[in-house]
Amino acid sequence: MDQIEYWNGPAGDRWAREQAHIDAGMSAITELLFRFAAPRAGERVLDVGCGAGTTTLRLASLGCDVTGIDVSRPMLEVARRRGARVLEGDAAAAPGTYDLIFSRFGVMFFADPPAAFAHLRAITRRFAFVCWQPYEMNPWAHEPMRVAADLLPPQPPLVVDAPGPFGLARRERILEVLPGAEITAASSTMGIGSTLDEAVAEGLTIGPLARAAAGLDEPTRDRIRGRLRELYARYVTPEGVRFPAAIWLVRA
Repeated sequence: MDQIEYWNGPAGDRWAREQAHIDAGMSAITELLFRFAAPRAGERVLDVGCGAGTTTLRLASLGCDVTGIDVSRPMLEVARRRGARVLEGDAAAAPGTYDLIFSRFGVMFFADPPAAFAHLRAITRRFAFVCWQPYEMNPWAHEPMRVAADLLPPQPPLVVDAPGPFGLARRERILEVLPGAEITAASSTMGIGSTLDEAVAEGLTIGPLARAAAGLDEPTRDRIRGRLRELYARYVTPEGVRFPAAIWLVRA
């Protein structure tokens, strides 16, 4: 319920508004996932955590009979406007049967991961998804938090295996919820913005720092923006501000 409330509140609205920027930031990871998953024309596919529908639409363009599923109404509204076929609901109880369950960062939020994956395993022939490796291996997440730490309110400790972006960060946890899975460690990049100015704005809009800084006054947020500018300047590339990203590619 916490996750459903979160993704239907201001965070879901922000993600819906920033869909194009988010997709650009995840473009390198998305390409890795599609090559890894190798979806085939004619397959019935469930796209778990489909969000604003980008991966759902791409699967459809490859000839898949695809349905996206997500709990976030704001993002699903964007997906529908873009022409994706989507359902609002918890994938832990998804209806139907499928050849492939596909997910780009959508399977880490289940309240009861063993039960959720047992259900999903019963309705599909194969899985392919991507999830994050541990927080400390992903500087796009922890570096902004580090530079702003003294300006933020006290933060709860990161609980290992708790539902959230890093809920499947441990290889051992993936094998607990999906026994026999093939897990591949991969390095990629996570884009924060196409320019330094865009990255600074996005740093307080999307991601762990945005959540931590949500209640701060504007002068404090301005101080954080100054620190983010210094940090992000070190990661400027010809493709924009891009951090190293450590991911798991998983199939079963």
